[in-house]
Amino acid sequence: MTRRTWLPALTATALAAWAVAASAASPTGDKAAPAPPSMGVLREILLRAPSDTAMGTVAVTVMQINYPGVPERAACRMQIVIANEGKSQINLRTLLVTLDDSKTLIDNWLVPSGTIAPGKSVERLYSCKIASTLTVDRDSAYGWPRQCDVNGVEMSPCPLALRVSSSLPMPP
Repeated sequence: MTRRTWLPALTATALAAWAVAASAASPTGDKAAPAPPSMGVLREILLRAPSDTAMGTVAVTVMQINYPGVPERAACRMQIVIANEGKSQINLRTLLVTLDDSKTLIDNWLVPSGTIAPGKSVERLYSCKIASTLTVDRDSAYGWPRQCDVNGVEMSPCPLALRVSSSLPMPP
């Protein structure tokens, strides 16, 4: 057998063995395990600025990334990218909340953007527990939409619209 024929055969065998082992290790037994959240954007919402004088839009992309393993060893990371789509320098905080299927609080993060120049973005990475729903807390005393900084001036209410994209479902 030449290298060209045994390498694909070995790879296919290893993948088949991995799939069988993964299904056997399923904590649900005979029942099919629910599919993990998509790695793509499932929902995008636009949260309008609370004032009539909107000064731009901030895009927040939230991706829950799950790594395989038994439940006590599975890993979860929340990747959050904040992009300034406006023409002003901004600094804001956003309170993000994740819930499980029964709408019980799992995690929450007050995500600071730091100062972001127009057309630039920042990325944050947090540990998490696997969630089924993401919400933006609009009642946060220290975050959007209550306050933010635009061109170094603290503004309340924040004159920025927030466009949130997520790999998790979000209520309207």
